[in-house]
Amino acid sequence: MRRPFLTAFLVVGAVLGYSSGIFHLVHHGSFAHGDGREAFERHIADVCTESALRAAGKSSAVAPAPR
Repeated sequence: MRRPFLTAFLVVGAVLGYSSGIFHLVHHGSFAHGDGREAFERHIADVCTESALRAAGKSSAVAPAPR
């Protein structure tokens, strides 16, 4: 009696967990914004630029990209 209840409980939890994750990806993740990839690329470019300037001994004069 205890094992079927535990199995059903775990199955319901897994289904709710996956559906919650998919919901958050669709409504809050990169799927909701068309420029998610472009924003990520800008962020990586800013990080690389700041790192190169720091390695060259110059201070960073580049303002961070708006979020």
